[in-house]
Amino acid sequence: FVISLYIEQIEAGRLFPHEHPAGVTSCQEEGMKMLDRFPGVERINADQCQFGAEVSHGLYRGSPVKKPTGFTSNGSRILKSLFKRLGSGDGSCSRAKGGQHAVCSGQIAKDAARYSPQLVKAIIRGVSDELHCRGVMKRGEFGLHAVNDEDDFLQSVRGPQQGYSGKCKTTSPSKCLTTSW
Repeated sequence: FVISLYIEQIEAGRLFPHEHPAGVTSCQEEGMKMLDRFPGVERINADQCQFGAEVSHGLYRGSPVKKPTGFTSNGSRILKSLFKRLGSGDGSCSRAKGGQHAVCSGQIAKDAARYSPQLVKAIIRGVSDELHCRGVMKRGEFGLHAVNDEDDFLQSVRGPQQGYSGKCKTTSPSKCLTTSW
């Protein structure tokens, strides 16, 4: 069902993010393989310790939780913002604070089910970058906006090629349809 929603998103020119534990066998199911064949759909793995995942209480408090996680999306900038992998294979963490990875089981696993603030920010940053790149949002805008092609339209009918400078020639501001290009 979820894959059918992702396909609907792709066909409508929208984004989808999918998160799953790295290495799960469900990625080998036919639905996921079909999704992977769509142009622009990619999959990466990331280690959540690189985004601040750590034990929140108990004996191992502050220890990093590696939690290898897979992300699949049709937004390359989303995946780029999430692609952070652990540097060593000896159990030590390459995050700035260092430390030995705690085993992600029991209460530690339950607590690790919540995204860290750094991971949430990385996802938001990736979505924002993707929307800016696709022209859905402009820099300096915040929140959701309806797709607006008015600027392109005005440029095509009242642009320099049509003899318009974009400067207002009237003393009445209400008669100025556009004030700058």
